[in-house]
Amino acid sequence: MMHTAILCKAKESEIDEDWVWLSDPKGLYRKVEFVKIKHKANGKNKSIVVRKRLVDENYIRHHGCFDGISSDLRKLIEDSVKGETKDTTVIFMNSWYRTKLGIDYMGNGSEINLCIRPVRYLGELRSFRNHPDPYVRLGVKLGILSLSISFVSVLIAISPLIVHFIVH
Repeated sequence: MMHTAILCKAKESEIDEDWVWLSDPKGLYRKVEFVKIKHKANGKNKSIVVRKRLVDENYIRHHGCFDGISSDLRKLIEDSVKGETKDTTVIFMNSWYRTKLGIDYMGNGSEINLCIRPVRYLGELRSFRNHPDPYVRLGVKLGILSLSISFVSVLIAISPLIVHFIVH
């Protein structure tokens, strides 16, 4: 589902975190932990799966996200967070995820069209591929490699049994 989103910078302390903060004016993301965000950049669809956290009024009050934002845009952000406007989502995203999506950051409070949808089960594994921390990405790749090797070794171990049952 395509959303008009207001893109804001993440807090400095969250530069390497694996989540984005977003408002949920329609109540679509309350029960899921991960969302898939798509953006069309330079004619290509780019997407990430990322853990989401919901923006509330307390976050807005302590974030300081209104630097250089007009009062009209500030009201739109506040209304979206309160759920008073249903057609605009506010997203606080760090530069890692903006780069992955091919978003040229145009300043705090920039409007952008994004497709955001909930993700469950195996789709959540994609979030680790997009993680800002290279050690997390490496750990997941090694885990998948070890599972693959284990699967192959089990197949090799039971192949004589399979051949025996086929022949006899």
